Amino acid sequence: MIDNPRNARPERRRVPRQRRLFSGSRQHTDEPRPPGEILPPQAIICNAAPSSIHGLFILAAQTFHETIPVPADQIVTMLGDREALMSTALGLGVSMPHASIPRAALPHAAIPGLAYPTARLFLLKNPLVWSAFDRIPVDIVVCTLFADDDRRSYLSWVSAVAGALRNDERRDRLRHATDAEEAWAILFTGTA
Repeated sequence: MIDNPRNARPERRRVPRQRRLFSGSRQHTDEPRPPGEILPPQAIICNAAPSSIHGLFILAAQTFHETIPVPADQIVTMLGDREALMSTALGLGVSMPHASIPRAALPHAAIPGLAYPTARLFLLKNPLVWSAFDRIPVDIVVCTLFADDDRRSYLSWVSAVAGALRNDERRDRLRHATDAEEAWAILFTGTA
């Protein structure tokens, strides 16, 4: 076919589309939220001391329940069910348990705090035995909840955090962080 201006298609510019994750929730574009906003310093718990994975899930559910209106026991069940499917331990002492919250969890209300994924970081005082391929006990846990219809934001978040935690020096410095602000700076800026 000969290049002819009449046959040429006009160039279309992609504009992020607006969408609602839950009725009544705030709108946002498809742009991923910065990881440091998904896990703010106040969502980091240093020297956590659960005695088991289930105990950690209870602690996580209690902290999530403070900011999102999903019953803590339901969060514990969802995290446990996901863990039963396959271990969320990544190796090197890191685990990233997660659960998706279905729209049906609260059929008549938006879930504030879940317009984007929300996360908690637990730096454990005593490592937990987890089903990790390398058999290294877990002492860094990033627990995430996300809306079941927003896997794209969740995957972007997981990629960013897992990438940061691949760095040996960053993991070691994180393990020695004395407070949440220092841990946040180490994780998201590599400094502190």
